[in-house]
Amino acid sequence: MRMYHSEEVRRLAPEMDPLRLGMGWKLEDLEKPKVIIESTFGDSHPGSAHLDQFVNQALKGIADAGGKGAHSSEDGPARHKEFFSLRPENAD
Repeated sequence: MRMYHSEEVRRLAPEMDPLRLGMGWKLEDLEKPKVIIESTFGDSHPGSAHLDQFVNQALKGIADAGGKGAHSSEDGPARHKEFFSLRPENAD
């Protein structure tokens, strides 16, 4: 059976579940494939002020497909990207 990398990391780091729940995730979100959306959205530059609209569309698409999305911006890079791997662990 193929396992997403995020599922394997969840098995190895169960302490992440309560932390995610503390961020507003639901119990059912913990079982979903996780996808991180990185953007350079920010209101300090007119060229990136609109990018949150694309992030929100991507998050909706992920949710519609049965996944759980999370957003990371250039100002706050994801430190644990391995939790959000798109590739199944055994992918070539």
